[in-house]
Amino acid sequence: YPKLKINNSWLIGELEKEKFYVLVPGTSGSVVGKDWPPKYFADLSKKIFYHTRLKGIICGAKKEYPLGEMILKQSNVPLQNFCGKTTLSNLAGLLTQSLITISNDTGIVYLSSAVGTPSICILGGGHFGRFVPFPKLPRRKNNLVTIFHKMPCYGCDWKCIYPIREGESVPCITNISVDAVWEKVSPLLPKDGS
Repeated sequence: YPKLKINNSWLIGELEKEKFYVLVPGTSGSVVGKDWPPKYFADLSKKIFYHTRLKGIICGAKKEYPLGEMILKQSNVPLQNFCGKTTLSNLAGLLTQSLITISNDTGIVYLSSAVGTPSICILGGGHFGRFVPFPKLPRRKNNLVTIFHKMPCYGCDWKCIYPIREGESVPCITNISVDAVWEKVSPLLPKDGS
């Protein structure tokens, strides 16, 4: 499994004493329709706040800043939009400081796992098995948990056989419910925000 040691200078000082989680709602546009819907991320952040009182930080590329703002408005819970506001080294530091990362299948979730943070990857079927899920390795700690909704069309190379309207995600992604992700996330979070 990937491992990355970080330098203490990469940590974000203002977050040093805070407890938070990270959401990564974008995929930098690598594949259209590969993103878990923003409303699902907003609903998940509400569930997390209701159960833990933790605040969340939304991370991603600069062009994903509007996506972060959309989730902020839809959730109405304590979230900060850091999309495009960190260097790569500061992002690694921020992920190290986080209690958990919840992400689409994109580079940040692998970085999060590599720095040792428990990471949840919302995974579709386009390249299923090529990168994740990771194989089980004896006596090694895997920080990356995948969640997916298996369909017979897995391995489609993101050429979805179903009709998709513009702006919608593919069915193998939208069929992953907020409750299914919460089931993986919940055991990794403190119950009272402490």
